[in-house]
Order: sequence, then C-alpha cells, then structure tokens
Amino acid sequence: MATASTLYLVHKNLQKLCVYRGAQPRKVIDESAFISSMTNPGYSIIMSIRPDSDVRGGARIIILQFSFTTPDTKQQYIKAISTAILIATEDSGSAAGTKSTEAREVIVVTPDEPVSALYSALEIMRASASARTTFEVYPMTKFMIVVPEHIMVPRHDILREPEIAQLCDTLHIARNTLPIIRSDDPVAIWLGLRPRMVVRVHRFVDTVGIDIAYQRCV
Repeated sequence: MATASTLYLVHKNLQKLCVYRGAQPRKVIDESAFISSMTNPGYSIIMSIRPDSDVRGGARIIILQFSFTTPDTKQQYIKAISTAILIATEDSGSAAGTKSTEAREVIVVTPDEPVSALYSALEIMRASASARTTFEVYPMTKFMIVVPEHIMVPRHDILREPEIAQLCDTLHIARNTLPIIRSDDPVAIWLGLRPRMVVRVHRFVDTVGIDIAYQRCV
C-alpha cells in the first residue's frame, strides 16, 4: 500500500504533468491539506486550463487522484468523476484566452492497477460526454518520476500543422511514413500527445552531437 508521502510525491508530479501539457494548476495545496482531502472524500482534484494558443488546443485538464482505497462500484466512480468535472468547471469559469466550449481532458490516477469497475464507469461517461471530452486512466506508478526531466529522455517538441506540412514538403514524404510514437508511450502521456500529432526529438549522439528525428503519434 502506498504511503501518504508517496501519494503526495505523485500529487506534486501530477501538477508538473499539467505544466508539460501546456497548463498551470489553478490551486496548489500543501501536504497537510492534501492528506486531509485523500482521507475525506478520498481523492484529490487538480484543475488547470490550457489556452487556445497552445499547439494542442485549449482544454480544461482535470486530474482525479484516488487515495489508498478506491471505490467498489462503477456508480461510486461515476459520482466522484462527475463531481470533479463539476468542481473544475465552476472553479475555473471561462478563462481568458480559452473558449467556453473548450475540450476537457479528464485524467484518473489510482494507487494500484485500475479495476474493472472504473473502466465500466468510464465507458458510461464517455457515452454521455461531449465529443471533446477525453478520459484517461493510469496507475500512479506512471507518475513516480517526471519522465521529461529524466536525463535519458530527449527533448520532444510538438509541431504545428504548418511546420508538419513544411517538413513533409522538404523531405518529400507523407506524414504517415514518419516513424511512430505510441500514445501510451511515457513521453506521449506526459505531453498529452494525440494520434496524428508530430514531434521533433532532440537526441544527443556521441559522434555527431544533437541528432534531430521526427515521430508521429498513433
């Protein structure tokens, strides 16, 4: 079972996840307030807004981190996730630089591997949610370290559509011939990559220095 300090470490890393996805957390709580929220109601909510000017587009990013024990039924999950979305929407309002109809990225983080009740709840919520609402679920082990800051992880830059068009024109290639990066790759999760997005990867090679590569997300 995860300790309170481990959960708080993950919580701080999840705040950084917002930043790497182009947003800033609306509120930052200290460890005592975090532990209190994880005891009652049993989860913590991180809310942030990404502006429309970002290459990924404007979005409300809502992270729901569950505590030591997770709900037993899909109805309990639905209630917790719906509450988080409602609180985030009411708290952030219509932020400057972001449309009132922007997308929502709902990220659910559990202390252990997600259970079937959670997946069932998400299927029900997807069916009733708008087309611009996405749901992601991960065990907290995905966020024990800040992946983009690891010394072995090269820098990844997301390209805008005009840059992709220019790249393909210069290299005389089609987008779908680029090497791939899966959407469940640790870097892709941290950057919030979606299928068809293209990234520029800055790798260091002993013999040539910085080597530039391109990957498309699938």
